[in-house]
This record gives sequence, C-alpha cells and structure tokens, in this order.
Amino acid sequence: MNAPSPLFQLAVLLILLGCATFFICARTVLFGLNRYRLRYRARQGHRAAARLIALLDQPQRLSATLRIGTICSTMAASVAATLLALRHGAPGTLAPSPFILTLAVLMLAHPFGRLLAILPPPLFAYPASRPLALVSLALSPLTRLLMTIGQGLRRRIGKADPGTEPDDAPSLTELDRVVVKHGVTLVGHGNLPALVAADASALYARNLLDFLKLVIKDGAFHLDLEDDIVAACLMCHGGELRRKNA
Repeated sequence: MNAPSPLFQLAVLLILLGCATFFICARTVLFGLNRYRLRYRARQGHRAAARLIALLDQPQRLSATLRIGTICSTMAASVAATLLALRHGAPGTLAPSPFILTLAVLMLAHPFGRLLAILPPPLFAYPASRPLALVSLALSPLTRLLMTIGQGLRRRIGKADPGTEPDDAPSLTELDRVVVKHGVTLVGHGNLPALVAADASALYARNLLDFLKLVIKDGAFHLDLEDDIVAACLMCHGGELRRKNA
C-alpha cells in the first residue's frame, strides 16, 4: 500500500490545526456573548441563537466539549506533524516539530479568539453553533462521564473527616473583620446584606447609563429599531403597539 503523498498529509495537518484553532476561539467567543440579545433573537425564531442558548445553558458541558475538542485536535495535529517530519523532513526536525506546532497553535489561537469576540455574532458565533452542537451531541457520553468523575472527586476531597462533626470544626473567621490566615483572606462581615445596597445602586445606575447611550445620539433622542435591546424595551411607537403580549 502506497504511503499518502506529502500534499495530502499537509492538508490533513492544516485541517487539524484549523480544528484546534476553532475550539480555542469558540471558547473565547461563546462565553463572551450577550445572552440577553441571544435570548431575544431565539424568541424571534433565530435558530442559531437558539442553538447557542442551548449550549450556554450548560456551561460545564460546553467547556468540557471545547476542551476535549482542543486536546484531541492538537494531539492529532502533533501526530500528523511527526509523521510528516519522519517521512519527508530532515532527521533534526522530528523532535521539535510537535512542540513547535502546539506552541504556535496556543500562541496564535487566543489572540485570534479575542479578535473574533469583537465581531458581531453572525460572523462567527452563529455559523459555529451548528458544528458545536453536533460535536457536543457526539461527545455527550464522554463529557457526562468526565463531569460525573469530577463531581465525585470534588465531593471526595471536600468531604470532612467521618469522626468530626461540622460543629466541632474550628473556625478561623473573625466577626466583622477581614483577616489573612495561611495565605487565605477570610471575610467575616456580620451583616453582608447591608453592604450590598451601594453596589446594587451603582450597578443599576450603570445599566441605566448604558441604556441611555443606546437612545441618545449626539445629544439628541434617537430610536434605533434595529437594536435588539431598544426593540425589546419599546412598548409602542408611532401609534402602534409593539409588544402585544405585554
């Protein structure tokens, strides 16, 4: 049986590199999406937005899927690079080729993912939703197994000594003080709800300011009906009831 040609092996290598870059970029882009806009699009019948919401509603499973995809495609690309260097490269290129390849993918994919995160969802997130949904479905048994093992290990590690009751465990926290013990910062505020009001007010004010930026352009009031947030908040316009179900 004839060995694959160098051109075919190079094409396989480039495809695997593309897959690894895709999974790394998808992780950066998907977890930075505006879910409010996605849910609004999904309610309007946008299928890609609905697929993205379904993926993001299970963040642990999505993260595991992307990690598995990244690891498998990177390892496969390293194997392909090794075979290509073994059959058609110089003897000195065999050892460093997988290392250089993996390092190049990790160094280039993360900045590229941040660049894609700036772009509107139709340019990357929406087209990527279909293959990601298929990969997530295909890897579902493996991700469920890994998540079950991880949860079991966390419970095992965090489980107290059977001979010690929870009330008997000594507490290092000091009431109404913030202390550092054994390299860990311990917050002992006795009335945390009273401290939330200021931050909640600041957050609410920031949300109002961001919303006003959408409807005030160059010092004048302007309604952009194409904006998802403005359209979702608009009750009526021009004598027409925009949200009949409200």
